[in-house]
Amino acid sequence: MNDLTRGRFHGQEVTVAMLHELRRTGPGGLIVADGPMAPFEVIHSRDMDLGCPSQVIIYGHGDLTHELACEEEVWAQVASEATDNAYAHLYRWFFHSAGRMVRTLREDMRSRGMDLTNRPVVEQTEDGVKQVQDIYALRGEPRITFNADCVQRHRDSFLVSLAMHDEGRFVTSWPERVTLTGRAPRTVREAPSRAALYLETHP
Repeated sequence: MNDLTRGRFHGQEVTVAMLHELRRTGPGGLIVADGPMAPFEVIHSRDMDLGCPSQVIIYGHGDLTHELACEEEVWAQVASEATDNAYAHLYRWFFHSAGRMVRTLREDMRSRGMDLTNRPVVEQTEDGVKQVQDIYALRGEPRITFNADCVQRHRDSFLVSLAMHDEGRFVTSWPERVTLTGRAPRTVREAPSRAALYLETHP
């Protein structure tokens, strides 16, 4: 990205210093922007206003951990690639952000000890339906992560498949059709106990 492009987005740059801060923040750390023109900042997902559709997640601690898995001295490269990726997709992320039901699911997950730790992936299924994929770290045992794959084909319900992983290795998954009932989905309510049972036999 050239200097002119960076100048157009003052403050909208992932820096090496931000990546180091993200690493210190640990699982649940995110780089966010409060709107498509706002500067980037490092926060913890527990401090996010998950009900606010204008807050865009740029990058996460889980993304950084993946990028640094093989090499430790690639900070500048990771920062540049994260900035370029944000510049290319920021407006799409903003205007195609997660809907109300997914935002509610994120709040339910957080209230039960699971913190967003990666930038969400927002795609479309083969039949053109929005698909949102989130990754959460289990608070206190971040080696356990949950991948929530949400597809909404109906106005008042969506299908969520929650998959548990141990240091990236698949453990189990369970799906559920979620509706607007005011109660946290069964998949979310069961996730902490499933993780606890698993950790008893896999300390």
